[in-house]
Amino acid sequence: MEMRTGVLAYWREHPESAGVVLKNLDASVLAVEPIVGLITPVYEGYLIEHFRKTGIPLVNTSNFRFADAVASVVSDDREVGRMAGNYLLGRGYGDFVYITFPTAVHSVEREAGFREAVQSANGRITTFSWPGTGGTRIPAGEHQRQLQEIARAVLATGPLTSCRAIFCFSTSCAEELLQVARDLFGESAFRVGWMGVDAPEGKLSQVGHHRLTAVRPNFHQVGYEGAALLAALIRGEAPPPGPVRLPPVEVVEGTTTPGPQQSDALVSTVLAWIETAIEDGDPLEVSALAARARMSARTLQRRFTATLGHGVKKEIYSRRMRRACALLRSNEMSITEISVHIGYSNPGEFSRRFKRTFGQTPREWRASSRRATDPFR
Repeated sequence: MEMRTGVLAYWREHPESAGVVLKNLDASVLAVEPIVGLITPVYEGYLIEHFRKTGIPLVNTSNFRFADAVASVVSDDREVGRMAGNYLLGRGYGDFVYITFPTAVHSVEREAGFREAVQSANGRITTFSWPGTGGTRIPAGEHQRQLQEIARAVLATGPLTSCRAIFCFSTSCAEELLQVARDLFGESAFRVGWMGVDAPEGKLSQVGHHRLTAVRPNFHQVGYEGAALLAALIRGEAPPPGPVRLPPVEVVEGTTTPGPQQSDALVSTVLAWIETAIEDGDPLEVSALAARARMSARTLQRRFTATLGHGVKKEIYSRRMRRACALLRSNEMSITEISVHIGYSNPGEFSRRFKRTFGQTPREWRASSRRATDPFR
């Protein structure tokens, strides 16, 4: 929408260059419309070939794949990534995940700029590819399963989790992945930072009560400058030697990048007690943990929530499920034995909770884990 308003703004200022907006564009439209020039995001190579053969000027406004093959005005996506990295560093994050679409130029360039920014500050970065980017369509169920694996991996508990931020190549990608993570982990999904790209006119995507922080490219100016370039080409002027790249406008701040949670030494100590008890198969009660920490259960709950974003019971549950995954993968214990070991006397209850968390029964997860890596590694 912003790109279109940019084009229209140029046409209003230069009525001699004004044109019409086509609702759709395909080969049949090109055959009947009296086109003297076209400005459009180019996603398919056939458009470039058509306009080369006809000699009609074409201006591309997409950095998806063809910006170097035709006259183009596009977002400077390396600068988009650099802006995101510098913003997250400024918020105090130090461990980063980039979700990429490896066959799209704009995603590759955003990753390059993001890496430049975070590695200049000695930040650590891990990359995951968006499902289905290998060129083969995958069923909806497989797409969802792969998103769940990514969500579990980026939210894996470890020494760097509290300062981790996830930057996605697009806002729609960030929104979908964050929703999957929220379905799996509830509000714990927001213990890491989340950020996307493209906040048209400063409007942010919403996931639950949270507004997604995003870089806002200057799509309005891309449209305006693209229309100006098209007018120049129609007048017979030579195209520029390469793509015209316009820097992003700003980071539109939402509620998904609050900065790392403040650490609490006592909470860290209690977490160590919980981990040891789960590994040893010992019973766990919030009241017993509170007594050991010499405080009331209510105070312990409050400190957990302030530090981790959730209470003690949820933390115990999450760690039990992770321990169950490790035991299932080792293949040394039966599912009934694992159930009892992590605190469930009823294997049926354990199976129901496990499936609600991971979307598979323990038996199914054990079988699939032989073909995939541990999502918590």
